[in-house]
Amino acid sequence: MLDDIDGYSVIARLRRLPRGLIAVLALSLALNSIGAGWGLPNVRSWSNDDPTARVPLRIGEIWCCGDNKYPYLQPLITRAVYEPVLAWWRVRGDVVTPCDDLADEDCHRRPFEQLGLLMRLSRLLAALMGAGTVAAVYALAWRLYADRRAALFAAFAAAVIHELVLFSHWGNVDVPYLFWFAWSIVAFVDIVDRGRVRDYAAFGLLSSAALSTKESIVGAYVLVGAAILVLHARRALAARPPGQAAPYALQRSVTADPRLTVLLVCLFGFYGLVNNVVFNWAGFQAHVGHWIGGTGIDPWNDRFTGHAALLATFMARLRDAVGWPWLAAAGVAVVWATWRDRRTAWVLLPAVSYYLFTIAPIRYAYTRFTLPVAILLAVPLGWLAARAFAGSANDRRGGRWIAQRVLALTLALAFVHAFLYSVHADVMLLTDGRFAAERWLTVEVPRDVDVVAIGSPSYLPRLDWLGYEIERLDDDEASLAAVLAENADVVVTTRRARAPGIGADATLVDELVAAGYTVRYDAASPAPLAPLLGTAYIESRVNPTTVILTRGRAAAPGAAP
Repeated sequence: MLDDIDGYSVIARLRRLPRGLIAVLALSLALNSIGAGWGLPNVRSWSNDDPTARVPLRIGEIWCCGDNKYPYLQPLITRAVYEPVLAWWRVRGDVVTPCDDLADEDCHRRPFEQLGLLMRLSRLLAALMGAGTVAAVYALAWRLYADRRAALFAAFAAAVIHELVLFSHWGNVDVPYLFWFAWSIVAFVDIVDRGRVRDYAAFGLLSSAALSTKESIVGAYVLVGAAILVLHARRALAARPPGQAAPYALQRSVTADPRLTVLLVCLFGFYGLVNNVVFNWAGFQAHVGHWIGGTGIDPWNDRFTGHAALLATFMARLRDAVGWPWLAAAGVAVVWATWRDRRTAWVLLPAVSYYLFTIAPIRYAYTRFTLPVAILLAVPLGWLAARAFAGSANDRRGGRWIAQRVLALTLALAFVHAFLYSVHADVMLLTDGRFAAERWLTVEVPRDVDVVAIGSPSYLPRLDWLGYEIERLDDDEASLAAVLAENADVVVTTRRARAPGIGADATLVDELVAAGYTVRYDAASPAPLAPLLGTAYIESRVNPTTVILTRGRAAAPGAAP
């Protein structure tokens, strides 16, 4: 079990981990790591919201005097991981001196390889934190049910969550904040059960770490914080001496009991330190302003059509994140586990709180936004699986035995589906269609032609890495006139049909064809596991359709896919 480590070394505790948990963590790490070379080497990630290696390399300046859309904990941790490699590069002379900004490609003698290596380190860190989140789910299920089998099934259910596996491949902040959040809920259950000073301190530090990674998780703590206050007050009233007035007992629980003070100091002290709130107030204001009435939220919730529609959208996104069999099984588990074991409510509380106080106020939901709810649902799902797979094969009791076997088979199929869904994510990362487009370009298109790239580099082949001299046109400036003004021999873009909101739309492609260009390449990689899964959602940043048009010097006939 994952329990407190006082009196033991970390190594001794690791040796005592159940073999089943070690196997699940190994599976999680494997799923999180296969395909980690997606889009590398590169100077920027193909995951459009991935700040590595740029932000960690600038975090010193940002922390001191600048600002960033996300808090600073993960860039600080990542920079610590980078530092030994950077020191070695300085010794070898791979960092060009003088260099004022390590995020500048010109500071590196081999920018694609060097920045690509740093991104690999960020992805390794994310893979480890993804597996650490699975370990937290195990610990949480154990705390609630004291059932090793339920904890193991819960960990497995979390390990095969498609969206968790996918985002554990990238340097985005989604998995890191999830890691801290999951462990903070473990500390919350410790407060419920024991309420020691160190439980309060652990909750304060872990929840602060989650907020210092991505503040959108704040909604999950609203009802959790209220529950802690209620529990604290009830304990104070239960422990008051005979004849002591209730108001006085409550006052003493705040003024004479250090636990709430410790929690608040850990929470706000750590957050303020990590984000340099005191000495970089202007940067903190800019960061907060980005999300409150700023560009971080305003453009995204214009399609809000009511809270009923928002809830339906959130459930659809949750289905995409975990697969519909996993979600259906979790729905049954929530009802059954809450009915049979009321302690399940402690893990559902932050899930409900997150929806009410994060999703409902911002009024939009992406698939990754459902991850906090998904990992919490894995806990009652583990409870249900433990009961479905319990019992002796000789214990045949008619209809009850048959119902249990049917439930076990149904859950097994749901877990297999979820596992294949996660493998599907790895396969799509390994076979992203841009790799094939790059191979086609190197054979069919000379390096000395004029190339125009339309859209974000996060959705395009690595044209600069291949050695092409390119002109970039953003989505809002892409037009037939703009392309013709560049006198481009080759146009490389993506189709909106596969990646909404990016690349050239069908009208522009048709206009280019009418102007004398020829579509030579128009393809994405097939999804070989999709027929087995029924539905196989994948983030639009993975495997967008690449469209390549040529004319003039680059228009020699060649085999299109």
